[in-house]
Amino acid sequence: MNETEINKRAPITPINYSTYIPIILAALTPIFFLHGRAYHDGYLSYLKLEPTMFPISNADTMITATLAWMHAATTGLKGLENIVMRYPWFFLIGIPLMSILFGSLNYALKKFSPALKKYEDERKKSSSSPSWWREVVRCFLMIFIPCYGIFTSMVALTIIILFMVGPFVHVGKAQAEKDFSNEFKNSPTIQLYGDETGTKFRLILCSTEYCALFSEGTTLAVAKELILRTERSQP
Repeated sequence: MNETEINKRAPITPINYSTYIPIILAALTPIFFLHGRAYHDGYLSYLKLEPTMFPISNADTMITATLAWMHAATTGLKGLENIVMRYPWFFLIGIPLMSILFGSLNYALKKFSPALKKYEDERKKSSSSPSWWREVVRCFLMIFIPCYGIFTSMVALTIIILFMVGPFVHVGKAQAEKDFSNEFKNSPTIQLYGDETGTKFRLILCSTEYCALFSEGTTLAVAKELILRTERSQP
């Protein structure tokens, strides 16, 4: 019995996928952090507030990322529902037609692949003699492809970052627009020192030094020490 037969009869050990979980989590952590920061900055940018005045910790960023994913999933489901309600014919007719089209293409490729392979082999045999033009083109490709590959990688990286950050900035702005239109009714009420008019503000959020407030369609940032009293909103 040779070594090949022994290897064929040896039991196949199952892959322990749990060993990949820490690697996956380590790779997703900076991406998740980026999503949370994009949502936070998008939320503040819609309210015309400076994000540098309201920094958040790493733990708060991860929580914000979870909220961002929740809002993004809700928005995506609503968008998908609107598409289905608006274009029902696409799902009733378009998907079966696309299945037939791609299925026929796959069938044709499998059926005619032997003939194409035979033609390619014959063409290679007929063109086995050296050619000056072929060598020039080959050298050109050896020089051009690496340079073009670097440029393509940079463009692809830029597009990936835009797709990773852009949607969550949009989700943050959409949530801020929703809260702004509701006038932050679920937020606590704030009174400020030295405000003789007795104007009550709605608390948006606070950092270590500043608080963002809302009143009568206006947002503003004030120092924490100017807050006189905080009242809970009515449930």
